[in-house]
Amino acid sequence: MSIDLLEKCRSDFISSEYNLENSHILVAVSGGVDSMVLLHIFNSLKYDLNITLTCAHINHNLRSDSIEDQFLVESTCQEYGIPLLSCALNPSEIEQGESIEEWGRNYRYSFLKQSLKEINANYIVTAHHANDQAETLLMHLSEGAGPLGLGGIAKKSGNIVRPFLHATKNMIYEYATKHHIIFREDLTNLNLNHPRNYIRSEVLKPMETGFPKTIEQFQSSADLFSKYNQMLNFFIQTAIDELGLQTKDKITIIKKDYLKKYPLLAQSMIVKKISKNEDKSWRKHHWVELESFLKSNKTGAIHYFPNHYELLNDRETFKIRKRETYVKEEESISIGKTYENELFSILLKETGSMTLFPDSKNETIDAYSVAGKKLLVRPWTSSDYFQPLGMDGTQKVSDFLINRKIDRFEKEKQFVLTADGEIMWVCGKQISHKARIKPTTKKAVNLIFNWKG
Repeated sequence: MSIDLLEKCRSDFISSEYNLENSHILVAVSGGVDSMVLLHIFNSLKYDLNITLTCAHINHNLRSDSIEDQFLVESTCQEYGIPLLSCALNPSEIEQGESIEEWGRNYRYSFLKQSLKEINANYIVTAHHANDQAETLLMHLSEGAGPLGLGGIAKKSGNIVRPFLHATKNMIYEYATKHHIIFREDLTNLNLNHPRNYIRSEVLKPMETGFPKTIEQFQSSADLFSKYNQMLNFFIQTAIDELGLQTKDKITIIKKDYLKKYPLLAQSMIVKKISKNEDKSWRKHHWVELESFLKSNKTGAIHYFPNHYELLNDRETFKIRKRETYVKEEESISIGKTYENELFSILLKETGSMTLFPDSKNETIDAYSVAGKKLLVRPWTSSDYFQPLGMDGTQKVSDFLINRKIDRFEKEKQFVLTADGEIMWVCGKQISHKARIKPTTKKAVNLIFNWKG
């Protein structure tokens, strides 16, 4: 069996799916049996396939003896003559509500991808195997992921390759025994309070006893679901191409009439892909919440995705953007100087010309309306009032923005210019009637507004 594993890897490493010949490979090695066998196999084939190897080890510091894992990896790499990159994590940095597994996975892959870039390697390889695949499928089923979550672990995802998905845990142990490979056992894997450990011990092992081909069948099913998902993704991408999407200020705009031509699940998948969630494994509640949002007609409502993107239900469109935090502080501004933040710049410039700008983004005002006053640029608030140009009375800024059909995304970026606390300009939109050019105006100030990006 061990010879079969080595030869199967040799064959797979030069297959069309992921050709590793003549490549620089970053091998993720924890010190456990799976990754130590993977490292041994790569070391055995490196000359035949002209592979350059570098190892990466992450000490999560979740066990008192984790340093022993690190020592084992270091000594093995020294024996094989393979460079090693390592890092140590600090569990005290786990945020409230964040699972240990998620924290470890995020830091682990961040380190691997950063290391890949630093050493200019071609691929990251990990030791995920067929038993991991079976556990993942059962985990997804138990979480209500549905058929879209049953593609399991991909053999190749970007520049991450998992060449052991064809190998069972028994095959890996047999290889380790035959080649006298030293490895470390993680005793936390015996803790049945972790769902994956429980599935491994109490579900898969009994199934294997009664049905010896259980693991292989799970892998076969994962392959079929993966092909199904590839086909589905093809049609979803085709639908996206036909939507005629527009992008403005990093916001993707989807016309509702176009989107609603598709079944609700297809709508959800389209939005999932546009919002950069296509590689994320969603649970049932993610789909239910998105479908509920797409069916609603509540203008101004926002749906938040787990990857910091957000979806706005606007009047005739849906708008998608990556969530950002903008400056929310007031700052002083003076005539002749430029104010700027990460969103826009404003220049107040004295002029002798009374000529008005042809658009409302830039304005010309009476210099007397701001002369000698404290000028501030600040975000608008729900309690703000001003007197729009040409109006006899005052109006709430919020009502002004609604009448202009300004959506919530734009409202978050809206600032006002005040003179001694009174709003003279809803920046880039409208000046106050009190700041208008009059027949008696002798001096004027240009308000020049420019969006960034």
